[in-house]
Amino acid sequence: MHLDQMFPKKTLDAEDLAKFAPAGVVVTIERIDYKTMPSRQMGQPEIVYYMHVREFLKPFKLNTYNGYLVGDLFGTKETNDWIGRVIKI
Repeated sequence: MHLDQMFPKKTLDAEDLAKFAPAGVVVTIERIDYKTMPSRQMGQPEIVYYMHVREFLKPFKLNTYNGYLVGDLFGTKETNDWIGRVIKI
């Protein structure tokens, strides 16, 4: 059995997109949400943010870099303003 079948990824990443659409794909942002994950070290739990789009079942994991990149493209750091907007990724 292939390891990707045994342990499927829960989010989309650049590698997935490169296989699916090497030139990029236009998506519509549906929502931004988060999950609280246990800390890797003793201390505060980690909050992981996700961007859900209409065109894919799996969400994209938002990190500082791509979050601010999307915010700069839309001209707003308020993620609620991104809902319904279209972006090429």
